[in-house]
Amino acid sequence: MRGILQASPAGIGLTIDRVIQSVNPAMTALTGYSSEELIGQPTRLLYPGAAEYDHVGREKYAQIAQRGIGVVETRWQAKDGAILHILLSSVPIDPADLSRGVSFAALDITARKQLEQQRLADMEKQREVLVREVHHRIKNNLQSVVGLLRRELGKFLELDPHLDKAITQVHAIAVVHGLQSADPDEAIRLCDTVRHICLTVSEQTQRAVEFHIENEHASFQPVQINRDEAVAVALILNELILNAVKHSPEQAAAPQVSVGADGEHAHIVIRNTSAENEMFDLSTSADLRTGLRLVNSLLPERGAYLSVTRDAADLLTTHLRLEAPVVQAITRKGI
Repeated sequence: MRGILQASPAGIGLTIDRVIQSVNPAMTALTGYSSEELIGQPTRLLYPGAAEYDHVGREKYAQIAQRGIGVVETRWQAKDGAILHILLSSVPIDPADLSRGVSFAALDITARKQLEQQRLADMEKQREVLVREVHHRIKNNLQSVVGLLRRELGKFLELDPHLDKAITQVHAIAVVHGLQSADPDEAIRLCDTVRHICLTVSEQTQRAVEFHIENEHASFQPVQINRDEAVAVALILNELILNAVKHSPEQAAAPQVSVGADGEHAHIVIRNTSAENEMFDLSTSADLRTGLRLVNSLLPERGAYLSVTRDAADLLTTHLRLEAPVVQAITRKGI
């Protein structure tokens, strides 16, 4: 038995009440402690924290009570501070009397764990590349659809307004996929989405749209759009900005679009001079134009609030406030 203990590559020892009584040479080599430093010490010495020590105790002794042996994956901390991944197997000398001691064998599986972690990291990286490529291809396909729609402009003049709207809507969806393909974390930043949609609407209508970020170099903290709501939010923004342009007199000042965010909440404010004097109630779709009816139907039930006001100078202000779960703080993978 002494020869087996001396030759074993696994750290082997005996504990009584979780106090170390004896260890083999592999145990000292594994932990970096000498046998004199280990014998007589509580096994707590080997664990990086009390939580891990307590967890192993509960799990190991519960398994011993059920089937006579306890096998637990855990972490130890070597004398030099290195963290080791350990497969710990424990068997009582006398199952009827634990006070006689528990023998244990500790196998270092750190290298295996590192290889597994690297394999999972490589798989995640491959998935990210694949997902980004899919988003990129979807964006390109949507842009091809836009090209086909544009070829139809002018053939039937009465259909041009409808084609124009369809083109900007497809563009808005393409923006979402384009941002996901460009960001390593597939984050869809709200400010980037609004900026791109402003550019698209401006190019399509040949009308200026002024975009700016409130307190960009001071208190502004960007947010990202929840992926499940990204297309709906993009279409809502497209409709609101397109309406602001279409219903502004050509000789009036360009519509203004501003974005503000504090890292968790955001708001988009669209201001434009309106050639019309009527007001409408967003709580009912009865008096809404087609675009605003679409906005009303797409508006998420939670986390999105829309209001429209008009001042004495016929300046129309559309205010879209977004919060969780529609938007959230920007997070990076692995952080």
